[in-house]
Amino acid sequence: MTVQKHYSKAPIVEAAIDLRCEFPSEQSMDSLERVRELLVAEYPIREDLIELRAQIAPMTGITSEQKTTGFRALTGERTRIAGIGLESFTFSWLAPYDRWESLRDEAFRVWGLYSSITNPVKVTRVGVRFINRLDLPNPNGTGVELDQYLRTAPRIAPELPQHLESFFLRFQILIAGAASQHHDNRD
Repeated sequence: MTVQKHYSKAPIVEAAIDLRCEFPSEQSMDSLERVRELLVAEYPIREDLIELRAQIAPMTGITSEQKTTGFRALTGERTRIAGIGLESFTFSWLAPYDRWESLRDEAFRVWGLYSSITNPVKVTRVGVRFINRLDLPNPNGTGVELDQYLRTAPRIAPELPQHLESFFLRFQILIAGAASQHHDNRD
């Protein structure tokens, strides 16, 4: 078994767990307000989530519709955020990030409050995201060899300019044992 490293100054600026759900019936803002009541002591700041739909038609002009689809509940220091929505639940931990176990445990606790009121039938999607910021040295404007800092780094073809401004890296990894359960339902 490998020993997990714990970085005292992790480069993570945001870590998030996102769950999309299927419910037995349509959720209402009333049920989400009951979740809010359970969170308000630890997550006192509220920001409404608004969905705006607009349509442009040649003869009728512009029509729009907006509705509240949930809210974000934030801690006083704004480092933990619970996204409470009509179709989803998101939990984010902003810098300073502690460790995976802290994120997982608090997300699971808040999810328990959310699911006890909304009663999801099943979770249809799970997403986990980490956003890192690495402030690398750039002496005299020279480039930095990313291999000195990262175990997995992008490779730029030598024919292209070698000045890398930023990059986005995405992995989709099938978890061992999940292969037999993985199937596509888009029939």
